[in-house]
Amino acid sequence: MEEISKAIDYVKIGKKIKQIRLSKGLTQEEIATVAEISLSHMSNIETAKTKVSLKTLAKISRILECSLDELVFDDKITSNFKLVHALRNVDEFEINIIEALIKAIEDAKVKS
Repeated sequence: MEEISKAIDYVKIGKKIKQIRLSKGLTQEEIATVAEISLSHMSNIETAKTKVSLKTLAKISRILECSLDELVFDDKITSNFKLVHALRNVDEFEINIIEALIKAIEDAKVKS
């Protein structure tokens, strides 16, 4: 169990929470009130002075209208997850458009 705790980057989680909170124009106090935690605990979560529980993290993700993945994983993993999820519901026509777009991007990279 201690090994899992070491694998979780609480600093990145705190920074991500702060980034999303600020982008939505919310204060720490607003998040803390709705999440039913103290303002000091909210501050300590953002600065990684404390480890946030899954229950509290889930509350914060709902308040920020984002997924737990967005808070816990880095942007590349989150982007890949969203892309895979989005591609599950595409039809053959949309696949052809996506493939053409990817080819155009690759061609543009080669030319630059």
